[in-house]
Amino acid sequence: MCVSVKIEEKLTLTAYKETDSFVCLFVVLPVALTDSVVVGMIFSEEHNARKQVTENIASVAEYSIDKAVEEALTISKIFI
Repeated sequence: MCVSVKIEEKLTLTAYKETDSFVCLFVVLPVALTDSVVVGMIFSEEHNARKQVTENIASVAEYSIDKAVEEALTISKIFI
């Protein structure tokens, strides 16, 4: 009886280990990979959005400086 109980305990323990391996391999790993891809996509979109905003600000500043220079040239031509 004692031997059969030990064998049964080993089989149960083996089944738990196999179940843990199964869960890790087929549940946790795919979820972790999917989440990593989604988080990467979100960070990429945030980076692109910030880059676009920065480029727009630079474009507006460049336009403003160009207009100021043109106005200064126009004023200087009038007085020369």
